[in-house]
Amino acid sequence: MDNEKQKKEILKTLEFLQQQKQTLTSWSVTWLQGRLLSELVSLYSPKKILELGTSVGFSTLWMAYSMSDSSSLTTIEIDSKRYSSSKEMFLRLSLDDRINSLEGDFFKISDSMKQHAPYDFVFIDALQPRYLEVIEFLRSSNFVSSNCVFVCDNINSHSYMNAFVEKISSQATFCELLDIDSGFLVFSFN
Repeated sequence: MDNEKQKKEILKTLEFLQQQKQTLTSWSVTWLQGRLLSELVSLYSPKKILELGTSVGFSTLWMAYSMSDSSSLTTIEIDSKRYSSSKEMFLRLSLDDRINSLEGDFFKISDSMKQHAPYDFVFIDALQPRYLEVIEFLRSSNFVSSNCVFVCDNINSHSYMNAFVEKISSQATFCELLDIDSGFLVFSFN
């Protein structure tokens, strides 16, 4: 499938998912957050993207929409039903050669991720109470490049995220809270 045709199919699928939002049992980012995520991918032009928390694949598709032809995306989902339906959708959209969909607990399947590392863009929308632990693990295990850009969702959704934001703000060389819907924290350590 050529690139423009694929982008049209991705947009059509995103619009369909948006219409189905009320009937879906799980959801990830909002339409506005998805657009922003897409713009961030376009801005930073990452070669290797890691997503923790595929859910229905909405955020995955937004990132895939702006990925370059040479980019790849690895996405991880722990729920087998969501994993299966999102993987099927990626296959239907002919994205299976650029999206590596993994099922399981992030900490238990990290060896499967290693073959695609190092990642230079990481979107985290799962394991909210453990965000700091996840980021420290990714960095200490050399899963991410030194200039990796991190984007974390649900920053405004939970009061316990305040300590996380404080800690990251004190360590990162760049850190910005984007107060859109549940909030994105965008940061880098280099």
